[in-house]
Amino acid sequence: MGRGKLRGAAEKTAEHRIEAAQRAGEAVRLRLAGADFKAIAEQLGYQSAASAYKAVRRGIEALKAPKEAAELRDEQRLRLGRLLLAWYPKAINGDEKAVSAVLRLLERMAKLDGLDAPVKVAQTDSEGRDVDVRREAFVTALAKLPQEALQVLAGLREQVQAGAAVEAITDEREGER
Repeated sequence: MGRGKLRGAAEKTAEHRIEAAQRAGEAVRLRLAGADFKAIAEQLGYQSAASAYKAVRRGIEALKAPKEAAELRDEQRLRLGRLLLAWYPKAINGDEKAVSAVLRLLERMAKLDGLDAPVKVAQTDSEGRDVDVRREAFVTALAKLPQEALQVLAGLREQVQAGAAVEAITDEREGER
């Protein structure tokens, strides 16, 4: 195959990538405007809603450049602001649907701007109990054990660690075969 054909193929590939990136960007813009994935697929010619979802994800990943992400946040902020202006007067007059819409808009705006404090997540066991509390109780119980019991536990720990080491070596040797 000659160089001309290779260069032509590379140019077509580059053009295809640019076109795909532009479509993904448009998919992100449609999603931000409130379109669902099925509508995005139909409008942009994707085979399915799942394909449109993947395009939106790719488009978002391509927004690694902070300037582009900031511009999209600004656009989203403007859209939310316009919606807020439309619903706010009705909410002030007691329309329950409008109140709900305004609250959702304000929550979304707070998330977009990072105004909400991060949610603290406590580590729990399989039964939903706080792990730190259980750890403290375990340490307290260990402290109350007689010295002989602690020595037995230390010996068991060494055996478990040695057993794990033997298993790792055995697994490694079996992998070499």
